[in-house]
Amino acid sequence: MEKILLALGLGADATEDEAVAAITKLLADLKAADAGASAQAACRAAECESFIAANYAGIGDEAGFRKAYEANPVAAKTAFAACRAAAPQTRIDASKAKTPETDAAAGAQRRNKQGAAIAACRAANPGMSCAEAEAACRRNDPELFAYGKE
Repeated sequence: MEKILLALGLGADATEDEAVAAITKLLADLKAADAGASAQAACRAAECESFIAANYAGIGDEAGFRKAYEANPVAAKTAFAACRAAAPQTRIDASKAKTPETDAAAGAQRRNKQGAAIAACRAANPGMSCAEAEAACRRNDPELFAYGKE
């Protein structure tokens, strides 16, 4: 009996009531720890389901991933991120490619439109300088006069 009392952290001269109280406390702590562990397991399972639902297309072996996630969620997520499939390749349509000739023609056409707009503004406002007309045109049509569009 002395060994049991010492194992419970009591002295050899402890009473039976003290031993029962220590055992009761020990059982309560054990139940609380078990409840905490089952709550943590339920939370981990819910996280696992959520992760699988969000990444279903990239998981080949769902049961294996679930087992790995329940053992170590951080390691499972890290391994999943490291093994993701490569991004699909972008296909280039050469028929829509611009050549220097088409870019030059578009720039010349844009400059012609700008010049016509400035000339129209100066014709509508006699005595307006070229710089004033260009500034007015930039305010009225900022897209036509945007920098880097030529």
